Amino acid sequence: MMRKKVKNISALLLSLCVVILDVSFPAFAASAAVSVSIFETVNYRYFIRPLNLTIEEGQTVSDLLDLLVSYAYIDSFESEDGMLTSLTADGQTFDQSVGHWSISINEVESAFAPLSVPLSSGDAVDLTFLSDSPSESESEEEPIPYESALFSSFFDWDSEKTQILRESALWLEESGASDPLALIALGAAGISASYRDITFFLQTLSEETDGEALAKGALACGFCGVNATSALDVDLISVLSEYPDLSREATAWFLIAADSNQYVIPETSLNSRDNMINYLLAAKNEDGGFSTQKGEDSDPFFTSIVAIAFAPYIHDPAVNEATMDALTYLASLPYDGDSFVEYCASICAFASNSRHLPDDMIDGDAMVNRVLDFQTENGAFSSHMDTASDRESTIWAIFVLAAARSEESPFTLSATIDGDATIPLPPKTDPSTEGTASYPSNPNHKTPSPWLWIPVLLLSGGLIYVAMRWARTK
Repeated sequence: MMRKKVKNISALLLSLCVVILDVSFPAFAASAAVSVSIFETVNYRYFIRPLNLTIEEGQTVSDLLDLLVSYAYIDSFESEDGMLTSLTADGQTFDQSVGHWSISINEVESAFAPLSVPLSSGDAVDLTFLSDSPSESESEEEPIPYESALFSSFFDWDSEKTQILRESALWLEESGASDPLALIALGAAGISASYRDITFFLQTLSEETDGEALAKGALACGFCGVNATSALDVDLISVLSEYPDLSREATAWFLIAADSNQYVIPETSLNSRDNMINYLLAAKNEDGGFSTQKGEDSDPFFTSIVAIAFAPYIHDPAVNEATMDALTYLASLPYDGDSFVEYCASICAFASNSRHLPDDMIDGDAMVNRVLDFQTENGAFSSHMDTASDRESTIWAIFVLAAARSEESPFTLSATIDGDATIPLPPKTDPSTEGTASYPSNPNHKTPSPWLWIPVLLLSGGLIYVAMRWARTK
């Protein structure tokens, strides 16, 4: 009888310990590493290339999409009876009015309530939006044709150039893209940067004080799917609009960033749009080019950046004249083989203003094809023939291809980032020292220290010992 009572009391205390552990450590749930991709056949592009995420074992496809929303990879989604009915990304909505969503798990299409399917570690989830338009779905490798005053006559976009753009962007993605221009290039190419690279970029940007770096960072925010006014603890646009003694380079990049996502800058700001335009207009030289410092010779690269920044204001007479003079100056420059990045920047300037250029100003097709001659075997680009590929050349070649494909500035977002779009920042890590990216399933979740188990186990053992001694005395 005594032993039975001891066993009952011990069992009760053990159950109590289990409850204590469950309450104290609910986060020790099994995690599952899964991959997800999202592709749409309207424009034939990836919203998300295969991306590795960590969720809790047993969470569903719907939970996975919620995670993508929290990380700002997609804007939102809607479902009905476990079926995906609508998904919005980059400001564009894909719903049943123009097609339907197909969801495959481990390459097997799920026809019944796919959003409710629980996931396990190693699962691969692929979402594809299938357009109902026969004309678009028949030419799967061909992009939608574009038309403009410049490239309709001189440039024909085709599947070969689509492949070149993909190859160069993938090389850049695989080599690491946590710096602003690299992130912008990936975004312009239609590829989502990794969560690891974006968070490292934002962490670095939060410590930045240089005006030009902040301006490029503000521009990169939009291409990462976050809002520069809320991505950091401070409103980056407000900081830049009152930044003292902003250099001309920084001014040009800030004007591009401000217009890329249509940020509001008060007219009374130190660096209002009007003040920035006037500051840049004052940098014009007699030859039509622009220089960063008064009295210096015109700088082809800076002239291209200014022409890109001026594109949204081309209807202003003073800006129009200065822009056309700048483009005429750029068109007159010979390409000597030692200015690859400058040459790429000039093509982006022409594309940014293509709808206002005479057809005979440049041979756009020849210029872009000359850039393609510098692609290396690994898909990247180099600044000289028969030399190793480099990041800067690859980035600017991607800008050229993105500009030619859309026939506008490669620094213009396809859709504005509204609201307080941002992502949570984990502890700072260097992406160059890590292997594959690891993504938390809950950005606010902190894994408790394993040392916390010791006092709980000691308490449990003590309770059991006291109970057994008490039972023996009875």
